Amino acid sequence: MDETIESRIGGLEALIKGNPYVAENYDKLVGLLQVSSNPLKIHDVYKRKLELFRLKQSELITWYDTLLKIQDDDLQHASSQVEYFESLLSDCPDVNTWKRYLSQCNTLIKMEIIDDEDYKLLLQRALNDCVYDFVNSHEIWQIILSYFYKHYLNTESREDWEYLIKLHLKRLSHVHERLEDSFSDFSTLISKHDSENYDQQLKNANRIYSKTKSQLHYYEKFELQIKTTPSNPQIYIAYIENVGKYDPNSMLTILNRSIQEDYSWSNQWQSVWMAVIYQLYTREHKSGLLESILLKFIRTFPNSCIPYAEFIQNCLQFDYGETLFTRIKHRIDSIDLMHNSEYSEWKLVASAILKYRFDAKDKINLDIDALEYLEFAIEYNNDISHTIEKLACSIFQKLGDIEQASNIVDLMVNKFNNQVDVWLYMINFLINNSASTELIRETFQNAISFVEVLDNPERIVQEWLIFEQVNGDVKTYRSTVLECNVVTKLIENNRDQPEPEPKPVKSNQKNENKRKIEEETEPVRSREEFTVKVSNINCRKQDLITMFQDCGEIREINLLEDNALIEFTNDQSVLSALTKNHKQINESDIVVTKLGNSTLYVNNFPSTYTQAQIKEKFESIGPTVSIRFPHQNNPNKTKRFCYVQYVNPDDAKRAIVLYNGEKLHDEQFNTDFTLQVSISRPQEKKPRGSAISDRKIRVSNLSFELTEQEIKDIFVNCGSVDSIVIPRKNRNHANEGVAIIVFQDLESVSQALELNNTEIRGRKLNVEKPKPHQSHQLNVRDFNKVKTIGLTNIDTTLSSNDIKAQLESKFGSIEKVMTMPETASALVEFSSPSSAGKVSMVSDKIRLGQTEATITDMNSVVYTPVASVSTSTTTTTSAKSSQPRIMVPASVKRRKKN
Repeated sequence: MDETIESRIGGLEALIKGNPYVAENYDKLVGLLQVSSNPLKIHDVYKRKLELFRLKQSELITWYDTLLKIQDDDLQHASSQVEYFESLLSDCPDVNTWKRYLSQCNTLIKMEIIDDEDYKLLLQRALNDCVYDFVNSHEIWQIILSYFYKHYLNTESREDWEYLIKLHLKRLSHVHERLEDSFSDFSTLISKHDSENYDQQLKNANRIYSKTKSQLHYYEKFELQIKTTPSNPQIYIAYIENVGKYDPNSMLTILNRSIQEDYSWSNQWQSVWMAVIYQLYTREHKSGLLESILLKFIRTFPNSCIPYAEFIQNCLQFDYGETLFTRIKHRIDSIDLMHNSEYSEWKLVASAILKYRFDAKDKINLDIDALEYLEFAIEYNNDISHTIEKLACSIFQKLGDIEQASNIVDLMVNKFNNQVDVWLYMINFLINNSASTELIRETFQNAISFVEVLDNPERIVQEWLIFEQVNGDVKTYRSTVLECNVVTKLIENNRDQPEPEPKPVKSNQKNENKRKIEEETEPVRSREEFTVKVSNINCRKQDLITMFQDCGEIREINLLEDNALIEFTNDQSVLSALTKNHKQINESDIVVTKLGNSTLYVNNFPSTYTQAQIKEKFESIGPTVSIRFPHQNNPNKTKRFCYVQYVNPDDAKRAIVLYNGEKLHDEQFNTDFTLQVSISRPQEKKPRGSAISDRKIRVSNLSFELTEQEIKDIFVNCGSVDSIVIPRKNRNHANEGVAIIVFQDLESVSQALELNNTEIRGRKLNVEKPKPHQSHQLNVRDFNKVKTIGLTNIDTTLSSNDIKAQLESKFGSIEKVMTMPETASALVEFSSPSSAGKVSMVSDKIRLGQTEATITDMNSVVYTPVASVSTSTTTTTSAKSSQPRIMVPASVKRRKKN
């Protein structure tokens, strides 16, 4: 196992080295390193990823949680935490990060890694970064004022007292939500330590306080809206535009506050970033500020064209602009942004690159880029504005390269000869470059020769007549009028033709629209994401509340022996809770870790696999909290998925590495299924695709020598294959002439069906849609009463295979099982009456899955009223008027008499 993991780690490192701009590779690498328990390497991977991508709160929590696992070297543990916080602060210096960092500094001081002077410098940095936060700045102020107040009490020096007064007055000068409390704190301080000068001190403070209070309403109206609808970007945009005009520092703090939650990574949030950037365009700002914001903009939306275009447009203004441009251009090429973006957005980037090359006087690379972008624009897109073509043409004209500009115009006309604007662009180009009147006249004639396909033929007629009036003579004008008259009649005749009726919207198209609306619904957050596990505790619930209440709102606390689960309401509270690691409750050092990512979604195991087999497989990795299976409410179709929750999230990651993609053999159907194992993320809405039955084809008359890959290759040009099942009578055979293929989309199916009768290795393939499955469905008449027992109150998550496996291991061979989920009951026919009798003789109850099933006879099951059934997977007791008669076969009765 270790060799496999190490090999995969090396492969991902090589991929990242070759192209560091694929975020998924860093995530996969972290997952593998978590399995191999290497926190320092994980720390290094996150640092590298942070340089190129902004990290979401869930990633920051995982990163910090990893650092807590560095146990052997206290110095290494401390220094890695300093690196962690410094990395975060360079990216987003917000109150929550500073609060956690300053809390950690207490440990660093005890370890003598930093001293009081270092701590004072950190306090000053924290104040500079957080003082403009209207809502949260009071938390940093409390830390700072508390520190300097204690310092004054120790020294009682006049200098320290005056510095403390200065800090309080500075707090009053900044607009913040708790301004009243700040004034009250100052009043209390003066009353306690300088009562003789109380009136004068309060008079000075009141002057500052009154001025600051007059500005509160500018902020409060927006803050109220944010509390009501925090995920609405338009509120932040209005806030930035109104406050930013007067207070640029507050504007940046508003931006930092707005980009903390996961919804701020949605594309609509780009307008918030642009609001800040536009504000910076209108005023002087400190050097490097615009550059840092634009780079952070790119790291937040690394696959969007807008931040790249905005950065490149400003590149030449930055220090080392040429180096920065080269780096960003390399990133654009590495992720193939041109082919992976909507053209309407890509042209913004292409325009910015061409403009940069022109301004930088880089003619060689200008020619190379222009050729590539022009080909892409003309051959593969139909931009009605022709932005790239026209920009390139203008640039080459400006450079005096008329021949190159003329080539671009010719390419445009050849490709878009149905667009009047393109013809007129060519004509204006000829006029501006002093072309002969005859050449321009020929161009007009060429244009109207396409009259039947032109989008606005009247306009080209009008423009030609105007041109001839100015530049021609009576003869040429008359000739033009006659020619245009013919064209006009042709236009009118074409318009007299009836227009085709619009095609009705197909029902599946309506469904697609419905799906689109559903997919845009904001996902629900998972409770597991906001929960921490507290270990090594010996305390009451109230002790935990006292310890963690300052981290944020506590939704729920569950005590589990020497552990507790504490659920908060947001990511920031979880991050704050993690800083409580190794704090003491009742003289016990507690261990705080994040609970998240411990539940797996396991899918696509064979239908013949039992719950016991699945449990054995996953419990071999590590201790589990639970393994939950779905209700089998259709006896003719087994649901093949479950949820596995581990005690330790590392075990969940290990299970993914070991089992995801594993081939499991189905002995009954003699085919392999690919197991799918992933972290369960119920908050992420899965896009609804077409039903599997609609994406499935059946291929028969295959050559028996064809392997699975060779069968896939036959359909490689049809589209992506989701899965392939090849039934085998003999496990050693490549195939039995038949394969069932499921594609990822419906279009692939249509193309695959066209391969029907294609000859492969001397055989004509039969490619068709599978016929509805006509398998025999069991009914009561199929069961032999003498050999059959009935079961009621069964666990409805059990399949017939589960029940068969559990009973066969104790009582002997079973012929068939029929479950009836609607009544939570089942019929079980054994191979012999004696085996059936054994069950009844042992007990009238038997543990099956999560419930105690009642053993009864066949008639009692068949005539069980539906209304009395419980579908719960937990043990239930059905109230019945009389105990059901236990059926004992006649042969067993005879034995009893003997």
